[in-house]
Amino acid sequence: MKIISIIIIVAGILFIIRSVKFVRVILTIVIGIVYIPLNKFNTKVQKWYFKMKTEDIVIYRAFTPFYWTLVAITFIVSVPYEFVIANDIH
Repeated sequence: MKIISIIIIVAGILFIIRSVKFVRVILTIVIGIVYIPLNKFNTKVQKWYFKMKTEDIVIYRAFTPFYWTLVAITFIVSVPYEFVIANDIH
């Protein structure tokens, strides 16, 4: 019963996002405030991280868990952001 109520809530939220342009614009702004700086930070860390592979392998291996955690967080934030933007394109 709990799963059915969660599915209904998620379906309602998706319906509102797809049908109300104002909600999509607000979500794009709100999620973008978090996603854009996070993605820029991820890009800078990525350049440094891959450079360390040839310069200092110890730092490269020690920083690996932190780097992949940052990649996972960036991915988790990017999925709803890309979903909201994709609804405006199509």
